[in-house]
Amino acid sequence: PAFTIPEDSLEKPELEDGAEVSFDLDAAELTLVEHDLTITLEPLPVFLKEMVLDGGLVPHLEKRFANAAADKDII
Repeated sequence: PAFTIPEDSLEKPELEDGAEVSFDLDAAELTLVEHDLTITLEPLPVFLKEMVLDGGLVPHLEKRFANAAADKDII
């Protein structure tokens, strides 16, 4: 997924092409491993995070349609 990095974090010299990073989707944090520097990103909206975790748009829609069909069967 694409995240937005706050403007002030773009000025950090440690943030360079090829830097080794770790990423925490739940916390919306990017850590520059070599420098032990964590940058807080703008979190994804809930619906978009669910779509990413479901594996993309098509699997997400398949899951939603299956859940909706299951809910209709219950009523």
